[in-house]
Amino acid sequence: LRQDHCPDDVVVIIYVPENCQRGDLSKLKLLSDLYNDAFNLAYNGKYWKAMMLNGILNSSILLGDYLPSRLALENGALAAGMSGNGPATAAIARKDDSNKIKSVFEALNGYVIVSHVNNNKATLVK
Repeated sequence: LRQDHCPDDVVVIIYVPENCQRGDLSKLKLLSDLYNDAFNLAYNGKYWKAMMLNGILNSSILLGDYLPSRLALENGALAAGMSGNGPATAAIARKDDSNKIKSVFEALNGYVIVSHVNNNKATLVK
């Protein structure tokens, strides 16, 4: 729907918990109006607010655990929330803050992936 340039000094830190089962996906429809709000935020270029709203909603319904997102925000993340329908949590941070967030995630039960932003459009490889 939309593609914008992401700042080059931003990284994504992803926490993937071990042995975590998410809740019943059919319950997501209970908050469909709020998911529409998250969609509209993203559609209007407020990606990080949309990410946080989506993460709060999904955490409350699917996992009941907002701790990874909260820890990331407390340690300098620009945004944090459950990735998709989880159970992974993604945090957006400036490169200078990424090591703090990575350390906090590493203290949890799971593994951590750090990825740099790619502003290139996807291409088809034959």
